[in-house]
Amino acid sequence: MSWGRRRILGVWLAGCSVMVGGAVIIGGITRLTESGLSMTQWHLVKGMRPPRSEEEWEAEFERYKQFPEFKVVHQDLSLEGYKRIFQWEYFHRMWGRATGLAVLVPAAAFWAAGWLTPRLKKRAGPYSVLVVLQGLYGWYMVKSGLASRPSRIQPGTDEVPRVSQYRLAGHLSLALLLYSSMLYTALGLLAPPATIAPAVGKVNRLRHLVHGATATIFLTCISGAFVAGLDAGLVYNSFPKMAGRWVPEDIASLSPKTYQHHREPHHCPVQPPLAGIPMDWEIIFVKKNLFTDLKSSTKV
Repeated sequence: MSWGRRRILGVWLAGCSVMVGGAVIIGGITRLTESGLSMTQWHLVKGMRPPRSEEEWEAEFERYKQFPEFKVVHQDLSLEGYKRIFQWEYFHRMWGRATGLAVLVPAAAFWAAGWLTPRLKKRAGPYSVLVVLQGLYGWYMVKSGLASRPSRIQPGTDEVPRVSQYRLAGHLSLALLLYSSMLYTALGLLAPPATIAPAVGKVNRLRHLVHGATATIFLTCISGAFVAGLDAGLVYNSFPKMAGRWVPEDIASLSPKTYQHHREPHHCPVQPPLAGIPMDWEIIFVKKNLFTDLKSSTKV
């Protein structure tokens, strides 16, 4: 493959990975602003058109009022307030659709033009499938928060409607898989082989260490998704001691013990900082022992 084609394909995949990263950031903002359940329907094409007239906004708001989040959390929400949270979820969905088009349309064009090598076809195909699955899985996740569970969620109680933390973690996992794999392929295309050849030995040793660090980073991110899914981020406001103890009483008293780290708001906040410690050490070790010895072109 010519260098010109490698560069075009590399820029395409790098751009797609940036868009996936942007979707993760926008999704995080959507979660923080409690906007994720504001759109109660999903239509691939029809859903691209937002409400425009006051009548359409009123109809959308009335539909939202039928679901648990309004009844339990946002009883006092005005139409203007609803418009604000709606816009974040709408932006997130539109960004996701744009990301899908950025992956699917060029992939089909490059495939038809014969630009993709057999190795790249084995990657472009799964990327296309994953980006479609990500959109469908996003709606599957949202549905878990829209489901009415009157026996569990009642006005005036501490429990609030939220998406399943398991589905939220799955949604983030798919995004991280897409982001990292596309970026990895893009960098491989954009780095001329001649710049890497002299350092193949060091690069191979670095690869094994980086894979371990990547796995730890991934686990840290996913544990953060469970914290977000359970609204547990502010349970403990200090570290390494939490609630003034090395092992908080809330954790020690949990029963049964099995699976509580995924289900209890008092247990989840402990995981990201604990996972972050070995992650930091791995990154420092890799940088100090191998990464600094490589040339700039090889590092890229």
